[in-house]
Amino acid sequence: MNLAFILLSFPTITETFILNQITALIDRGHTVEIFSLEQPLPSTFHEEVGKYQLLKKTCYFRRYTGRRDMVNNLLSSPFSALSGLPRIVKYLNLGLKVEGLWKLVPFLGKKNFDVIHVHFGQVGAEFIFLKDILRLPFITSFYGYDATQIPREFPSIYQTLFKRSDYIMVLSEAMKEELLKLHCPGEKIRVHHLGVDLNKFKPGEKKERDYNTVLLVGRLVEKKGIPLAIEAFARIKDKYPQSRLKIIGDGYLKDTIEDLIRQRDLQDRATLVGFHTQVKEEMVNADIFILPSHTSERGDKEGTPMVLMEAQAMCLPVISTFHAGIPEVVIDGETGFLVQEKDVDALAGRLAYLLDHPELRLEMGRKGRAHIEKHYNVKDEITHIERLYAEASTLYHGRDQNR
Repeated sequence: MNLAFILLSFPTITETFILNQITALIDRGHTVEIFSLEQPLPSTFHEEVGKYQLLKKTCYFRRYTGRRDMVNNLLSSPFSALSGLPRIVKYLNLGLKVEGLWKLVPFLGKKNFDVIHVHFGQVGAEFIFLKDILRLPFITSFYGYDATQIPREFPSIYQTLFKRSDYIMVLSEAMKEELLKLHCPGEKIRVHHLGVDLNKFKPGEKKERDYNTVLLVGRLVEKKGIPLAIEAFARIKDKYPQSRLKIIGDGYLKDTIEDLIRQRDLQDRATLVGFHTQVKEEMVNADIFILPSHTSERGDKEGTPMVLMEAQAMCLPVISTFHAGIPEVVIDGETGFLVQEKDVDALAGRLAYLLDHPELRLEMGRKGRAHIEKHYNVKDEITHIERLYAEASTLYHGRDQNR
């Protein structure tokens, strides 16, 4: 299949779940062309971006400063403008604003695709018009805050998307319930779990050391609950002097988190480093993984954090929370421990318990790996996506023939 992926930003080091889909689909023989609203600043990207030459497959939208700028841009590529004229006419006939024509320009003169797959609900809402212009099945994937925070701030944002999109993909049963509350037709929702590349994320031999490492990987944003992890670690630090906390991430809470580490006198015990591509190696040498996610003040929730799956695939016991789709990924009492949101005492208690019981850490790690192998294997994820693409195509073209 020829697939059009429309994204907020690409490549982004934190969105490995989308990168995994793209590379796995290419490995299966599909063609993926990427359309991105934003171009990240030069940064560290995962090696797959270069290996699969994904930047060459990526087109970045250009927002025009005015109608004259847009006309000049079209005239600079007359072949694309002429070949895409029917699509421009369709766009205008839909009564859409000329100022928004920049959203269509990258598709002028392009080959035909088989499916449009849009990532994040608000992007789907912005580009649903393409379904009628390109006459293609349209699938939208939701990932977390787009199912919770955004509709809370913009209540009617998804009305057209839910009506027109062929399928809506969600990460968990919990997220499905969120969209049902927003009046998304249940028959359009498909629960689709993210998957881990089990050949890449597999446990290795730990380096010899005389301390235990508690690892946290996540964006430094409110919903990740990183200050809670620091507070919990601070409460048990004296009892477990041979323990360390390592945080990998970046975000707007960086200064706050650094200040908290100093306030709790953890400078020699807690380390904060920015995102990098060696997370797997960090997991190899960790003993416990912690992510105390919770709902933010603005209503932002997790989907199912990819790092929780990766950590379990690496045989790490996990400490997290009863939040969003996390209880579907982490089996409380078997592959890790879950506590109520923002319960620092419970976090500290579970952390201490795992530090006291190394044999339980090993047992939970083994069960976690088996759980991910059975339910969150990227190979199964891609098979599911391929099946959904085929169903969407059959459904759409069947409707089209009956018009």
